[in-house]
Amino acid sequence: MVIAHEEFSYNIVDSIGSAYLELNASNTLTTPLMITLTFDPTVAALDMTSDAYINRTSSGVTTVNEHSYVNSVTFKMDALSSTAIRFYKLDTSQNYTYPNGSSTGVITVQNSGG
Repeated sequence: MVIAHEEFSYNIVDSIGSAYLELNASNTLTTPLMITLTFDPTVAALDMTSDAYINRTSSGVTTVNEHSYVNSVTFKMDALSSTAIRFYKLDTSQNYTYPNGSSTGVITVQNSGG
């Protein structure tokens, strides 16, 4: 199952015991979108080698225990494209699959015209 908004959809794939979760996004529009991901880095840490981070247009940072962590990233998603973005879980006993009956996911996803 995926969450769909105006020809944009995403889901989070995860399982208990997995070291990471994966956010899969798809843009079936014929125009690019600006995608913003917001997350708590004490729950899930963005893989800094992902294309979303490397090609970001902006990012946010928060401080936890005197260390800086990325807590949001905005990137341009091409028209008619899909992407998979890896996040490392700090608690592998959790399953952050979304949607799964929960009204909110561990990663907030917003999109706007690019």
